[in-house]
Amino acid sequence: MPNTNVVICARMKGSVSEDALKAAVLAVRHKHPLLGVRIRLDADGGGWFTQDAVPRPPVRILPRVSGDDWLQVTSEDKCK
Repeated sequence: MPNTNVVICARMKGSVSEDALKAAVLAVRHKHPLLGVRIRLDADGGGWFTQDAVPRPPVRILPRVSGDDWLQVTSEDKCK
């Protein structure tokens, strides 16, 4: 099955709670509906967008050590 993950990295100044960040991600998904779908393949091999069984987008918060952290993390995620 085809699989595509979208990775968004952000550097923030100040304090942002994890709950506020998750709410912001859901608000973006509401504004851009294709972020809340997955592709379902039918018996004939055709693909369709569906909103059924689409999980909430995961939010992972990591401490910043260097300006290139995001390259390392996304590279590691790509290999999983």
